[in-house]
Amino acid sequence: TRDGVEVSRVTLTSFWSGVTIKGAAVSAFDPKVYFDRFNGRFILISSFNGVSVNSGAGFAVSQTSDPTGLWNRFPVVADPLSTGGAGGAGKWIDYPTVGFNNNWIVVMENVFTYTCNASAVCSSGGYAGPQIYALDKQAAYANTLSTISLFESDFNTVCLPSATPETELACGFTMAPAITEDNTTNTEYIVEDWDSTAAQLRVARITGTA
Repeated sequence: TRDGVEVSRVTLTSFWSGVTIKGAAVSAFDPKVYFDRFNGRFILISSFNGVSVNSGAGFAVSQTSDPTGLWNRFPVVADPLSTGGAGGAGKWIDYPTVGFNNNWIVVMENVFTYTCNASAVCSSGGYAGPQIYALDKQAAYANTLSTISLFESDFNTVCLPSATPETELACGFTMAPAITEDNTTNTEYIVEDWDSTAAQLRVARITGTA
């Protein structure tokens, strides 16, 4: 409570118990928790499994305004084509940023490559671009969400050779979706530190229907 009284305690791993990525149990990290005061719901986001073939993320919303009650949970795979074991390779995601508006819950993850050696030990490689997930907020609240929209682009093949990198999604890094303090705005804005030396920010937006 706001008076400092503990209501309940649960580990992050047990909160995601039963959720799997490619059939594997999840080890969750980088949790983010928000409250949608216009709809009386808690929103919890975690990344899963780190540098591995089973990298992914989990999006959860409480079914009521009581965070100790039931939650709707939705996992996503970072890279469906990734492989593990000796010589495995693929992409993994890290450090989610979260926002929401009238239509969506929006989550951005930074994407990195990884490779596995002959002993199947995997190590992280270079930056591969952003992934932005957009969830239909009301469908998530109703537990009828069947599709999660994904916006992504490759840093190496799209951003680096571009003559206008400021226009490219692929050049985004730790893009922060806005927590929109009304329940009517249909545009979701996303801001990022574009060039700290030149004191520049970049603002992107998501528009359309939920």
